[in-house]
Amino acid sequence: MWHGEQCVERGLRERVEPRVRVLIADDNDTLRMLYMRLLRGVAGVSSLVAAEDGHDAVLIARRLSCQIAILDFNMPRLDGVDAALLLRRERPATRVAVQSSDPDSLEARATGLGLAVFDKLEFERVLAWVALQVAAWERRGPGDRGTARAAA
Repeated sequence: MWHGEQCVERGLRERVEPRVRVLIADDNDTLRMLYMRLLRGVAGVSSLVAAEDGHDAVLIARRLSCQIAILDFNMPRLDGVDAALLLRRERPATRVAVQSSDPDSLEARATGLGLAVFDKLEFERVLAWVALQVAAWERRGPGDRGTARAAA
């Protein structure tokens, strides 16, 4: 029987090392749900959480341990770049990507910030990037997972 991130069976409790949790933030319900469905197919992704804007993404990341965050650039209350910078400052081990349907504006805003940047409809590239981040996360030892940074 599973309880949270612990396995409990016949009185024996075994701590299960959490795998990779991905946060997806997009104010477009259709695209957010599409990304959630696509990310379920990435090996090593154990759970997904969603936010409707950058503000909620930061609040969720503060409450949950998310190893990967994919943020839409144009969101209400807090855009993807500002949310990404907050996440990186508060949770340096979290790998963050920002996506946009206006990649030129995103590139102009994100230049020099070291963020992974994608066109919103480059599904294959985003999924390949997530798979790379998952592999890097899984290669790290348990003691390195709090502060180490994965491959860009």
